[in-house]
Amino acid sequence: MSQQQIKAYDNCICHYASCCKELYSNETLKPVLHAALHIGQILDLFGPVHAISASFYEHYINFFHPMNTNKKLGMQQPPLVSICNI
Repeated sequence: MSQQQIKAYDNCICHYASCCKELYSNETLKPVLHAALHIGQILDLFGPVHAISASFYEHYINFFHPMNTNKKLGMQQPPLVSICNI
């Protein structure tokens, strides 16, 4: 991430926020937009993190693949009655 890219992001997000304020003058600034206004500062402070890249997480795919991680009860989980001892 270069300084030019960070400045371009800051300019775009500030323009977007000011347009939102003009269009929706009765609304307050939402937390997501407020956080987006700080991303330029975060990029400037920390820069790209090469240690946490996609290749680092690739070995977790095979670990989580057989698990039911969508928080829906299914065939892979034991019945709720046996978990709660009801």
